Amino acid sequence: LEKELTELSTMDRLKALVECNVFAPETAEHIRAAFEALSFLRLRREVDLIADGRKPSHFLDPNALSKNEQDLLKESFHAVSRLQDATKRHFGRTPF
Repeated sequence: LEKELTELSTMDRLKALVECNVFAPETAEHIRAAFEALSFLRLRREVDLIADGRKPSHFLDPNALSKNEQDLLKESFHAVSRLQDATKRHFGRTPF
């Protein structure tokens, strides 16, 4: 909102934020990778549920994932946490 971006997709907004020097390219790449990993894991779970005739859900049981997928999930959450921390620092306050 601060930069008044008009881009709609997450990837386009990330690219625009790099162009505005809000994010370094490396930071945007970490955020992109985390977004794609989380989206993949969530969508794959929903497809599996639908294929089994069950209602789709956003719940993802980490214990049902392979070790590599668990590591990917952890890395993605770390990237999200770093982004949240940077956002809090930038705006100088926390929501709580």
